[in-house]
Amino acid sequence: MPFDPTIAAIPFGMGLSPTIEPPASVGDMLTRLAGSNDIGAAIPIPTFSTVHPSPEEYGNATRARNAVRGTDEEEVAR
Repeated sequence: MPFDPTIAAIPFGMGLSPTIEPPASVGDMLTRLAGSNDIGAAIPIPTFSTVHPSPEEYGNATRARNAVRGTDEEEVAR
């Protein structure tokens, strides 16, 4: 199957821009995804250690809120 720049770029949020041409090759697309081009930097993806609240804190808060659902303490837990 030949390389189709539009189809290849769309899953990564890079395709069909009115001002930026789609990637010309697989290598070009990977370079753009890595952020080493004139178009812009790579999109940073936060790790679990940098997200706040952490997935564990969020789960604990959700369980605590569910435990008091329908009681006088529900508003405080929210």
